Amino acid sequence: MTPCQPAAASRPLGNMESLLLTISNKGKPFGGDHMAMKLVLHLDFVDSVDRQLALRRAWQALHRQYPALGTTLEPREQAAHKELFASTFDAHTWDKATFVVLHELDDANSAFEVLGPSPTPKCHWLPASSEVLIQMSHWRIDGMGIFMLAHRFLTALAEILRRGPETCCIATYIDRLPIQAHPLPPTLDSLAQEQKRRVQNPPDLESAVDRLVGGFFQHIPSIVLPTRADACKTLPTASGHVTTRLDVHLTRKIFAARRAKGYSFTAAVHAALVRTTAKFPQHPFAKTYASWYQVDVRKLLAHKAGFREQDGCPFGVYISAMPICVNILGLDEGRRVKCYDEIAREMTLCYSQDLSNILTALDGGPVGLLDIEESWTKRVLPIWPTPRFPGYSQGQAPELSSLGRLDRHVRHQYDSDDGCPRVVVKDAWVGVDMVNEDILCHVWAWKDQLHLGASFNQSFFDKEFIAEVLSHVMNELLPGLGVRNSPRSSL
Repeated sequence: MTPCQPAAASRPLGNMESLLLTISNKGKPFGGDHMAMKLVLHLDFVDSVDRQLALRRAWQALHRQYPALGTTLEPREQAAHKELFASTFDAHTWDKATFVVLHELDDANSAFEVLGPSPTPKCHWLPASSEVLIQMSHWRIDGMGIFMLAHRFLTALAEILRRGPETCCIATYIDRLPIQAHPLPPTLDSLAQEQKRRVQNPPDLESAVDRLVGGFFQHIPSIVLPTRADACKTLPTASGHVTTRLDVHLTRKIFAARRAKGYSFTAAVHAALVRTTAKFPQHPFAKTYASWYQVDVRKLLAHKAGFREQDGCPFGVYISAMPICVNILGLDEGRRVKCYDEIAREMTLCYSQDLSNILTALDGGPVGLLDIEESWTKRVLPIWPTPRFPGYSQGQAPELSSLGRLDRHVRHQYDSDDGCPRVVVKDAWVGVDMVNEDILCHVWAWKDQLHLGASFNQSFFDKEFIAEVLSHVMNELLPGLGVRNSPRSSL
């Protein structure tokens, strides 16, 4: 086996991967891939080069470095989970099947809406706008991981631009080759199992999970964003994505204000989203906001040898979905919606909980997220997304997922080993395909600007309505934190 030719490998899907695969398959009847991820990189090349060839080689190098990128699903005999199979690396075959040039589209926003599902990850190059759009199913990778993967892609691209894209062996562009003995990243299950708390009575943990699920159902029905009037008569069509952002000046004011109040970055934005949602007409029984937030568990796994040797596991699913429930009505006589500060404080408590002690077992001991990972993931499937209340089917509570400071994962500029700048990243964002009434929002900071994006299906929501909702969220956030001014938004 040559250095450019890693061996084939396989492993079963993990519990979270299988859950996301089930969710992904909900889009099949409508020709979609529910929650498929689409990452966009707006690039500026410093030198005059064959950009298309350089990008092709960078995409090949990424697959060479992470064999899991090209895996396929295979059924397993007498097993609940499918097998993830990585075939022997072949640069030409990979390039021909997964690298696409979109000459006919103006930009990534247009591509986001028209690109259909793909059984394999794909890299799309849009020469008209100098944008790259990387698309793959959510069961393959999580939101933080796809930006970590983007960093490795751009690092390889910068080196390719220095050496030239004609070098015969892809491995010469890569600073870290996959481990021959373990070319596929471990599952979250296998890593969690090493840390799982030893208990005498397994039902002890099951009881803890029961209490977590029961607490969530006490907050149903949730407040929701209303769908289009004809939504009940339509089938899912194209996904849509809208982003609004604040300029550097306002973003710095917001960060200073939320720190002064003791609110987390995500809680501050989430509270504004809840307040905005609550202003729309609601079911008379809807007194709470009940939704989910995704927890990146990489920090809990950082000390694991199997995690470290896989370069921090950018590829794979290392998240868990946790419920977030907040009563929105105050105790005053009018039972009005709580003020921003009240909701932000409650949200901060939710986001700041110790993941190694999220519940108390029957014996009084702490129960961490990794302790219940297997049981919890199996219980999440029937209730994620949030179940609808009988007789009230329209609308869903918008979810919010935080990507933090993207600058920590994707640089503004990529230099090659000789220190010369090769490619500048002008913008980076991510959205997901949606095939139902869910709305998934992402919040992140990039180049000292606060960004808030929303993904949705255009059969259920108009793009103009979602843009207006995001604008209202910013208008709740600013006065809520005591910041004066108005946001600058861009679609």
